[in-house]
Amino acid sequence: TGTLTEGKMTAVHLWGDFRTYDITGKGFNPDGAILLDGVNQTAPGSGNVQVRATLLSAVLCSNTQLKQQEVDGVMTWVPFGNSSEAPLVVAAAKAGIWEDYVTDRFPRLTEVPFSSSRKMMVTVNRMPADGMFDTLSLGSKIQYVANVKGAPNYILNNCTRYCQTDGTFTTLTDEQRQQIMSKVDELSSKALRVLAIAMQPMTHLPFANDCEDVDDKFAVLSQPLVLLGLIASIDPERDGVKDAIQTARRASIRTVMITGDYLKTAVAIAKNIDLLDVGALEEEDATDCSRLRPRGDTYLAEHEIDEITSRAVVFARAKPEDKIEIVKSLQRQGLVAAMT
Repeated sequence: TGTLTEGKMTAVHLWGDFRTYDITGKGFNPDGAILLDGVNQTAPGSGNVQVRATLLSAVLCSNTQLKQQEVDGVMTWVPFGNSSEAPLVVAAAKAGIWEDYVTDRFPRLTEVPFSSSRKMMVTVNRMPADGMFDTLSLGSKIQYVANVKGAPNYILNNCTRYCQTDGTFTTLTDEQRQQIMSKVDELSSKALRVLAIAMQPMTHLPFANDCEDVDDKFAVLSQPLVLLGLIASIDPERDGVKDAIQTARRASIRTVMITGDYLKTAVAIAKNIDLLDVGALEEEDATDCSRLRPRGDTYLAEHEIDEITSRAVVFARAKPEDKIEIVKSLQRQGLVAAMT
């Protein structure tokens, strides 16, 4: 979807403790607020510990900075770093949580980068002596905190508790986990990109100081987690995309979209740009790439993959190697494939 959208994501909703908040403001300008029924949830005295903890954790688990830069003679806010992290740091800045403040107070010790297989990123940060994670009290015994962001379904599977509005942690039930995934589906169906934010408070590091194996670190840092919240961002379609797809269609060129996005997000974007008809059936015209390899990394037989690629227009949650299998399948069907 990177060639179909502008790559200028803006956070528009934050979800936590079974409430959905609106995030005001446009673009990368940090002027705005996080509102519930019109009331600012990050203002002094608001008492909403969960919202601020979600935004702080999101910034700690990011490598993007928001700075002012002169553009055509005008001072403009510009994010430097990953485009998917930009809406997180902008939303946090609207709550007064800035990257330079958090790096001083919560120094980073290690990082497990995002990958197409892990579907999440993890950082470990040292806690201050008072045990305060902004307004969330973790206690003086907590010396470290693992901050995690990534695909909601992957993170939810590793969460055993969630953070309530007042900052208390309570057990996350299977029923609640299903409710949260329903909210993810609801937001994704509006063409929003949804990231989950979670943490693991720790009294000590669960790996040796000389441990350099990223997978070993990930195994112990990514669970058990406390779910903090969800952040949903919108990425507008590029100008001219609809016309380009129509032109290709008239030339008998079949356009398909292969993306790492969540299935419902990908389908919603595809409908917005007329790649899919509004009434298209998700189960017929789109597929999660895990269906190509239902047994982990082992792919289906060639004829089974060919049946899926012969009709699907949208391929979601794709890994780099999935793209190769899809192109090979299309070529087996006598088609000439080109990738943008």
